[in-house]
Amino acid sequence: SIASAILSPISVSSFAEIVATCAICFDEDNGFPLAFVRSADSSYFTYPVLVPLVVSGSTISLGTPLVIESAQSTGSAFFCTYDTTNDKVLCVYGLSGSSNVMRAAVVTVSSTSSLSVTGSPVSEPNSTAINQNWTLTYAPDADLHFFAGTLYSNKFIGTTIDISTGSAVWKTTLVDVVTGVTNGGYYSLSTYDSTAQAIIATYYHGSNPYTNDIVPVVLSGSGASTTMSVGTKGNTGSASIMYFASPVYDPDKNVTGVAFNSSAGVSYVTATLTGTSPYVVSTTPATVMDSSSVNIGAYNVGVYDPDTDQIC
Repeated sequence: SIASAILSPISVSSFAEIVATCAICFDEDNGFPLAFVRSADSSYFTYPVLVPLVVSGSTISLGTPLVIESAQSTGSAFFCTYDTTNDKVLCVYGLSGSSNVMRAAVVTVSSTSSLSVTGSPVSEPNSTAINQNWTLTYAPDADLHFFAGTLYSNKFIGTTIDISTGSAVWKTTLVDVVTGVTNGGYYSLSTYDSTAQAIIATYYHGSNPYTNDIVPVVLSGSGASTTMSVGTKGNTGSASIMYFASPVYDPDKNVTGVAFNSSAGVSYVTATLTGTSPYVVSTTPATVMDSSSVNIGAYNVGVYDPDTDQIC
């Protein structure tokens, strides 16, 4: 189901398969969210589908689904972001079978019943970025989308996608964001620090001591001319026991809250960028939020509430 704390849940089984990952983004210009999923509809089974979510009072319903591409997608690689500069949605997804590549497609949203793909979906040029261990975040200052993760190569690597022309333009090579990470770079998530104009990404270290690294990345240029400047990373501490540490930026306090699982329960640290670009990550000692989940690995997710100035 897709629901919030105040909305009545609805079943999405009619159009969405149960898969490892799905994604959601908010269209700031049209004022509604969209879900990016793998279709369960028999007419376009396993195809990547973008669906508007219509919120009215305390109810939520589905808009008209858009098939992004008539091709079988993987069940573990769905990402979407809303581009506030170009007023478009970027969808990144994996194709299964012989194609086995990540694809990027640009979507124009006119209403909850009118969506269209702009141009043609474009494959990641190296044909290597294909698993769920990735993250996608929009950096409005550079007007670029940051796509990063791991290829199980003990590296945290990244690229960018430029959609300013109306179609997706990948940077021609994936670059090492952080090298020398032993059994690391996995299960990455990211947020955008609007004050420092930097991406703050997390990834899991799979070797003892276990931890989630927190790394700042500053983007510049566009398309194939993009450059990445990487700052000095911090981490969530040696008590981390599981992946998917969730970073969320609080623009009012100018800090990033990072929730993660630890040997003491669900915990968090706050991360601050110091120094000059591309910055140094400084973190506070970990605080336990929920001790009932000691030594239990879980997926964490967070969001910033501007009305209450709190991270949830």
